[in-house]
Amino acid sequence: MGELEQLEQDRATYEATLESHLARYGEEHPETIAVRTKLAAVLWRMRDLGRAREECEALLRARLSLHGPKHSETLITRANLASVLWDLGDLERACEEYQTALSDSIRVLGAEHPDTLTRRSCLAGVLRQLGRWQQARTHYENLLHSHIRLHGNEHPETLTARSALAGVLRALGELDRARAEYENVLRARTDMLGDKHPDTLVARGCLAGVLWDLGQLEQALAEYEAVLDVEVDLLGAEHPETLTTRHNLATVVKDLGELDRARAEYEVVLRARTDMLGDKHPDTLVARGCLAGVLWDLGQLEQALAEYEALLPLHTEALGPDHPHTLITRANLAGVLKDLGRLEQARTEFETVLTARTELFGADHPDTLITRANLAGVLAALGQVEHAHAEYDAILKAHLAFYGPDHPITLTTRHHLATTLRALGRAERARTEFEAVLTARTELFGV
Repeated sequence: MGELEQLEQDRATYEATLESHLARYGEEHPETIAVRTKLAAVLWRMRDLGRAREECEALLRARLSLHGPKHSETLITRANLASVLWDLGDLERACEEYQTALSDSIRVLGAEHPDTLTRRSCLAGVLRQLGRWQQARTHYENLLHSHIRLHGNEHPETLTARSALAGVLRALGELDRARAEYENVLRARTDMLGDKHPDTLVARGCLAGVLWDLGQLEQALAEYEAVLDVEVDLLGAEHPETLTTRHNLATVVKDLGELDRARAEYEVVLRARTDMLGDKHPDTLVARGCLAGVLWDLGQLEQALAEYEALLPLHTEALGPDHPHTLITRANLAGVLKDLGRLEQARTEFETVLTARTELFGADHPDTLITRANLAGVLAALGQVEHAHAEYDAILKAHLAFYGPDHPITLTTRHHLATTLRALGRAERARTEFEAVLTARTELFGV
């Protein structure tokens, strides 16, 4: 019997038993709780997340009634509910449940109990996905210090926490520190596991990503090429990890302007994912979207538009209209429409994305601000320069608060603001802004 058949059988057994126990004992009897716990776990493994949430919520109500909020079983149930909510994409509620579980775990078990540290890690992960980078950073730093005290600098848990912190630092634009943290992780994993262990390769890939962000594209490419060679030998050309590395390599190649090579690499990834996963799997759709992006960069706008128009309903069907990947596809579609001069259509699509991202992430999330900036660009192209200027001015304030004055994203926004100032005839202010951008970029990237 295969795994899926076994899960289906277990589900049917547990559902029948639960129905019997509810009728005989009620919701709070230990036998009812035991079988409901097993059913929730099976539903979770089957990815029937809506039903898993319902069962976890019923379990939490029973645990709270029987034991109170600080009992160990209540804490486990609340954390499980938070994990299901996270998988469902209900990030705000998942965050609330993890925060409650963490606070209660600290009081009941102590700040450095393994269960407490696991809940802190999960909370940090949700905060990271919500774009609350500073809060995530605080939790990852706390987690890292705890693991260093408990296990030392080279324990796997310590290295995992250090790598997660590095990812947040990268998102915050603290690229030199992120690079240093990834280099620490890579050295430790190489020493302990060797240079061909999967965890070592992941660390090397993360370091390549920071080099990419730092604009050191040739060095990043060399790292990805080295990782790809090892993964092809160890895992095979069509292993998911190999394809992820090839995908990242293709993106660096694209940024280097080698568009034909990038297109060829993306086509390899797309073919492999289509063969293994089907043409509607989310990973296949991501690869197809990246290939569409290269077509866009190659100036093949009508072909890129056709790809994005085909992708959008597939993303919507597979993931829903407000899923981040669906919104990325819609935003890219809008960008191609803008480049084709179909400005009103582009404006409509960007407004749809902006509304969804604001509701999903909040007004100050980086993805929301990027969308707002893209919409401002369309407004400027439509001749609504005052409106565009007001948008760029507000976006710049948010970027300064979030990233600081010298982050590349902040500098791009300042450049766009300067462009609208020039169009409005405010030459002196425009010159000041352009000079600030030039000075900062010279310091960051050289002349």
